[in-house]
This record gives sequence, structure tokens and C-alpha cells, in this order.
Amino acid sequence: MNANATEIILSEHRSIAAVLDGLRYFTRALGNGSERPALDFRAARALLYYLDIFPEQFHHPKEDLFLFTAIREATSEGDRTIDQLKAEHGQGEARLLRLMRLVILAEFEPDRYLKDFTTSADRYVIDYLSHMGLEEEVLLPLAKRVLDGIKTIFKTSNPVIIYTATGTGAWEAALVNTLSAGDRVLMVIGERLAKTLRKGDVLARLGGDEFAILLEPMISTAEAVAFAERIVEIMKTPVILLNNKTLDVSLSIGIALSPSQANSAKEILEKADEAMYRSKRISGSCWHVSSGMPLPVAMKH
Repeated sequence: MNANATEIILSEHRSIAAVLDGLRYFTRALGNGSERPALDFRAARALLYYLDIFPEQFHHPKEDLFLFTAIREATSEGDRTIDQLKAEHGQGEARLLRLMRLVILAEFEPDRYLKDFTTSADRYVIDYLSHMGLEEEVLLPLAKRVLDGIKTIFKTSNPVIIYTATGTGAWEAALVNTLSAGDRVLMVIGERLAKTLRKGDVLARLGGDEFAILLEPMISTAEAVAFAERIVEIMKTPVILLNNKTLDVSLSIGIALSPSQANSAKEILEKADEAMYRSKRISGSCWHVSSGMPLPVAMKH
């Protein structure tokens, strides 16, 4: 599994764990009978709001779409763990809504609701930490083993990699709107790219705004280019942000093939990356085939 992708997951886990630790400190202080000012309840509501917005709306969907899907494509070994984690993802929204309701009730009727809130919140924290521990101890090592260095693409004679990055969109959304808007753009891009996949293809987010699609098998360079054209086409529809504003997003695409251009996973990634950065020099969505291919090297839209 790509080191950047692993680090993104672990970094997000650390952020979530810090918020969970703050929630646990607050609830255990209340459970010990400490007198807390009203401001602490506002802080608790803010912690719960973060857990609803970031993990539930962005972190979990990214795991479901990229990590879990890629592992299932490569092996059935992690199916039971993935099923458990996806089931826990599905329960998270309802558990958080209940905690948000309880924290409001506990603030105004502590004698009636405080114990229920502290017990439920403490259980939520324990369960969530266990959930992340299962991912880090079981699933990420499995992902590294079966996806490491994307070597699985070399099980066929002529794998192809399509490397994409946003020409405009994600970072513009983050700067002009909010960070969550930038995340929204990346999620939409991932969902659209996933819809282009054929059976056996693998989509992975490599970090930041960069994605890779592994295509196997490919009959010809022309077929790889036709695939890139489909990606260009699906990105013509503007992305609808969370505030219902729309944003035009372009993709810079690089294409590389093996064994004609590369004999290792590292080499084919480098070739595709080089082609993608040539695309970045052109405004709008476009693709480049890595140097030395018999077709025209670029197409702008």
C-alpha cells in the first residue's frame, strides 16, 4: 500500500483520537461528580459536531471507497474484518445523533440524563478506539502486504496506470470556501473515477489530490486513451459543494504502460507521474501519454 495513503489514514486517526480523548476527559470528570461550567457543555457539543462532520461524512466514506474496495479487489482475506468495520461505520451516525441529543438534555436536566450521557459517551469512545485499533492492527498491515508498491498490477502481461491530479478544484474549494469543501471535491472525484472502473481495475488515492487507476488487461494504447477520455467527460459536470454552490473541476491525467515503458511498479508510477505533470502545464482537463508512445502525446478539452 502506498506510504502516503497509509500516513493519511494514520494522521486522520490521530486527529480523531485527540478529539475522543477530550470527550472522554469531559465525560469522566462529570461522572466523578466534578462541577463543570456551562461552557464545558458547549465544548462537548463542539467535539460531537466534529465527530459527525469529519469521521462520519469524510473519513469513513474515503475508507469505504478507497481502502476497503482496493483490499477486496486484491484478496478475500480481509472480508470478515471489512464487513465488521463497514457495519460499525453504518451505526456511527445514529450513535452520534443520540449523544448530541443526550448532551443537550444533560445540560438542562442533569439529574435525569447526565448518567446516561456519560455512560453512552464513554462507551462510544471505547468502541471507536477499538474500531481504529482493528484497522491499524489488522487491515492496514493486510493492505500493505497485498497492495504494497502496487505490485499486483504486474500479475498480467500489460498493465496500464492512469495517474490523475486536480488541475483546479480541490485546493480552490479549500481556499475560497472551507477545508471540508476541498474534501467534498476529492470525494466526488473519487466517486466519479470509481464509476469508470471495469472488473479487475483498481482505484487508489495516493495522497493530496492525486489518484491512480490500475487497468488490466489493456489491449492497446488507444484503449487506455479512450479510458482517459471517459474520465475527462465525467469531470465536465460541476461539483456541487455542501453549501449548494457549484465548482468546475479539471483533471490533469498521465498515462503509462508496461512492459513497453516500465518493468516495475516504481518505474510505471514515475512514467505516469511525468506525463501527468506535463498535463498540468495545460489549463483544463487533459491527458498525456508518457514519452515514446506512438499516439499523439496530448489531448486538451
